Amino acid sequence: MQGISVQIGAQVAHQANLSKCPPGHSLDELDMLMDKAATTIQATWRGHLTRKQIMTEQAAAVTIQAAWRRYIAREYRAMQRQEEAAQIIQAHYRGYMTRQALAECQQAATTIQAHWRGYCTRRDLIQHLHGRVIKIWTLSNWHVLMTVAVSLGHLF
Repeated sequence: MQGISVQIGAQVAHQANLSKCPPGHSLDELDMLMDKAATTIQATWRGHLTRKQIMTEQAAAVTIQAAWRRYIAREYRAMQRQEEAAQIIQAHYRGYMTRQALAECQQAATTIQAHWRGYCTRRDLIQHLHGRVIKIWTLSNWHVLMTVAVSLGHLF
C-alpha cells in the first residue's frame, strides 16, 4: 500500500516537473535524474530499515541470552542445593552406619568378655573344688588307714 502511494507521488511529481523542465534539458535527462533520486531515496530507506531490523534482532538476541544465562544460573544453583542435600544425607548415613558398627563391636566385645569371665570363674571353681576333693579324699583315706591300723594293732 505504501509502495503504491510512493509510485503515485512520483508520477505526480514527474508530471509537475515536465511543465517545469528547463530549456536545454531533455525529458530523458530529467527521467534519469528522477530515477537516480528515487534509487538514492529507496537505498537510504532500505538501509534505515535494515539497520533498524539489525538493532531489533540484536536487542532480541541480548534478551534471549540474558534469559538463558538466568535459567542456567538457576539450574546450577538448584543442582548445587541438591548436591549439598545429598552430601548431608550421605554424611548422616555414614555416621549412622559407623555408630551401628561401633555398637556391634561393643556388643561382640561384651559377649567375649562375658564368656572369658565365665571360663575363668569355672576354671577357678574347678581348681578350688579339686583342691577340696583332694583334701577330703586325703582325709578320708587317712581315716581309713587309721582305722585299718588300729584294727591291726599298729599305731604309729
